Amino acid sequence: MYGIPCEILFQAPADIGEQRVANQVFRMIQEAVNNAAKHSGASKISIQVSRDKSHLQFRVEDNGKGMSLKAAHSSPSGMGGVGIQIMELRARTIGAQLTFSNNQGSGTIVFITIGHA
Repeated sequence: MYGIPCEILFQAPADIGEQRVANQVFRMIQEAVNNAAKHSGASKISIQVSRDKSHLQFRVEDNGKGMSLKAAHSSPSGMGGVGIQIMELRARTIGAQLTFSNNQGSGTIVFITIGHA
């Protein structure tokens, strides 16, 4: 749709187990990718899956312009508009940690971290 290359790297299986949790994670990744495509001016998007002994982490990274200061102050969390607020709600619903790394001028990284057995 946007013509931006998107690479997916699995450093670990993305076995979430519970369908409800998997659906929420999918929607958060989808929103992060859509935000990067629509707003960042990115020419590349990367999705990475990794795990350690107790956590499964999804990382969505773009090489765009990063989040603007205006967007950062437009929600109660300080991280942007309605899409990001919905991502935060989804994360809370499943007990996930959602964090953003904003490197102004060199892109945004969205981390979604969930615990697993």
